[in-house]
Amino acid sequence: MLNAEIMARYELAKDWRAAGFFETENHRQISHAVRAGLGTGR
Repeated sequence: MLNAEIMARYELAKDWRAAGFFETENHRQISHAVRAGLGTGR
C-alpha cells in the first residue's frame, strides 16, 4: 500500500494494486522478445 504522503505528492488517485493492468504495445513486444529468448536458450 502506498503511503498517503507519496500518493499526494504524485497526485495518485488509486493505490497501484487497485489500478489494474493495461497492456501496451511496448509491453507486448518485450514479452514476446523474452519468450522468444527463453525458447532459444539465450
